Formats: sequence, C-alpha cells, structure tokens
Amino acid sequence: MSHDWWLYILNELSGGRTFYDTEPTIFYRQHTKSLIGSNTGFFAKFKRFMMLLRGDYRKFNTMHLKALKKNYIFTSKENIRVINDFFILRDKPLFQRIAMINHLGLYRQTLDGMIALYLGAIFHLL
Repeated sequence: MSHDWWLYILNELSGGRTFYDTEPTIFYRQHTKSLIGSNTGFFAKFKRFMMLLRGDYRKFNTMHLKALKKNYIFTSKENIRVINDFFILRDKPLFQRIAMINHLGLYRQTLDGMIALYLGAIFHLL
C-alpha cells in the first residue's frame, strides 16, 4: 500500500528500531496521484478517516499480513505470534478487538492516530 509503511513494518519485525522524528528533514514530494499524501491539516486527516470508514486500511492490513506470512525468515518468534494474533483477533467480537490493542501493544504516534486505531477496532475496520 505504502512503501514507507511497509518498510516500517519490515524494519520492526526484523528487530530494527524505528524512531519517530517530529522535525521534518526532507521535502515530501506530493502529486495528484498520491495515495495518501501529507498527514497534516484537517482535509488530510478527513481523507484518512474516510479511508478508514471505507475499509481501505483493513484491505491494506490484509495484504500486509498475507505478505508477512510468506516472509517469516527475518521475523522473531515473538513477532510471528503478534502477526498471527492480530490476524485472528481482528475478526473476534467487539471486546476482544478492543482488548487486542493493549494485548498486542499496538499504538500510533498521535492522539488522532490512537483514536482511529480504537475506532478501527470498534467498527471492525482493522
């Protein structure tokens, strides 16, 4: 779905460390065919929220999970467990989906992101 999201996932699962830097150090190239675009501003956040409601992120997560299951070579046993548990728990009843966030240690870097994560779990959109 997104090359930077995919690289982040692979880095974390292979034991790498990712640091979130709030200070931009490169120019972010935007164009009319950008799938997601910049993460700032009301309209960008609204666009992402609509993608969540349409189920786009669930589709992206499904694609990522399927690809990860084929590429467990660089993944620790603990991370394989997290992947498998997420794949199973995201289809469980409401309270199990909400509990999954804490159980698996899922998080987003911003309050908006965390709200979206919980909304995704509540409305079966992860």
